[in-house]
Amino acid sequence: LRAPGGAVSFVYGTVHMDDPRLYALPTGADAAFESAKVVVLEAELDPAALSGAGRYVYYHDDTTLPAVVGEALYEKARAAATRHGLPGDAIARMKPWAVASALAMPLPSGRPVLDQLLQMRALEQSKRVAGLETVEEQLSLFDALSREQQTQMLADAIELLRNAELAMYRA
Repeated sequence: LRAPGGAVSFVYGTVHMDDPRLYALPTGADAAFESAKVVVLEAELDPAALSGAGRYVYYHDDTTLPAVVGEALYEKARAAATRHGLPGDAIARMKPWAVASALAMPLPSGRPVLDQLLQMRALEQSKRVAGLETVEEQLSLFDALSREQQTQMLADAIELLRNAELAMYRA
C-alpha cells in the first residue's frame, strides 16, 4: 500500500500460535519489518494492555458459569478444560465466551505467539509499536454477545475440541 506522500505500508497476517516454524518470516516480510519505523499489530500485547482483561473474562458478581449454561454443559466444559490443561474448577467464574476461546487455543507451551515475538523484536529495535485495536475493544465484542450466543459458542468449542481429539486418536 502506498500513501499519498509516497510512504509504503505492508500488511502481514499472523496467527496466534506459538509454533516456532512460524517465527521465520518470509524474506520479503522480514525485509519490510526491518525497514519499518512503526509496527502496528492487531492489538498491543503489553502487560498494561492485558491487565484489564479479567474485567471481561470473569463474572464479578454472584453469577457462575453453571448457572448461565446449565450443569450438563458446565460439566462437559470442565472435563474439556481439564483435558486441555486448564484447571477444571478455574472456569466456574469465567464467562462462556472466555472458556470457549481458551478451548480453541493451542495448549500453552510457554513460547510467545508470533504477534508477541514481533512486538518484542520491534521494541528491541526501538520501533514504535501500536495496535489496530485495544485488547479491551476486542474482548468487549465477545462480552456483548447474548448469554444464548455465548452458550452456543461454548457448546461449539467443546464439540470442535472433541472432534479434534478424536481425529488425533485415529491418526
